[in-house]
Amino acid sequence: MFYTVKDADDGEQRSPAYGLKIQPLTSDAFQAVQCPDFATSDIPVSKVVDSVTFTLNSDSWHFFAQGQIVRVYVTGKSKPGEPSLPDEVIRDDKPVSADEWNEGWLRMSLSKEYLLKLEENTHFHVYVKVSFDEGTSFVQGQTAEFKVVP
Repeated sequence: MFYTVKDADDGEQRSPAYGLKIQPLTSDAFQAVQCPDFATSDIPVSKVVDSVTFTLNSDSWHFFAQGQIVRVYVTGKSKPGEPSLPDEVIRDDKPVSADEWNEGWLRMSLSKEYLLKLEENTHFHVYVKVSFDEGTSFVQGQTAEFKVVP
């Protein structure tokens, strides 16, 4: 790769050629979601009114931009004797809005109804995937682990 600089007299100066190496982002390229309502990873379901909020800070990935598509979902173990739970999508391929970009935060809610279906004293996981190519492919971020407690 090289670049060219034109001066006012239409003279050109060409840079030396540079090698460009593109490497895929890894899951540690941006942080996991946080749960600001509960400082520890324990979420006492008895203290949740309607839902629990998870946040993702724009500082947690380098290329945060308006329009990027973000997918966030939860997986967890159902209570004994109950059917297994499907993934719970809490942000479904939604582009980052202008407001979210300006605020620097994404906020997602997980319903108390879903929390009540999870086995108590076990961990559940929140996954984040971000698309940098309008949804053609997704890069998975770090997985967050939380525990449902009574």
